[in-house]
Amino acid sequence: MKTSSHKTIHLTENELKEALVAYLSTKGEHYLSAHLSKNAYDLDWSQNGKEFIISMDGEFDDDAVRLENVKYALNKLGVHFGGLEEALNRHVWKKPD
Repeated sequence: MKTSSHKTIHLTENELKEALVAYLSTKGEHYLSAHLSKNAYDLDWSQNGKEFIISMDGEFDDDAVRLENVKYALNKLGVHFGGLEEALNRHVWKKPD
């Protein structure tokens, strides 16, 4: 027979947001982490109750998200570009005329 004690954690809205921001950062989702920390959000369970849904306000730059994910993956592989990274960032943010 096993016995266990039941513990409950109470988080304020701000504490939960901080925890989500930290979690996204540890998963390499730095752009999403920064976006969540600056914007409002809503939380809900999916209809089947198996997923927790976080809806963030604000606009996303999909190119910046893709670039952030590529940079994270390359860093995990030990690839660092130095000056090339700045050039890529300038290219992503510059809109064609």
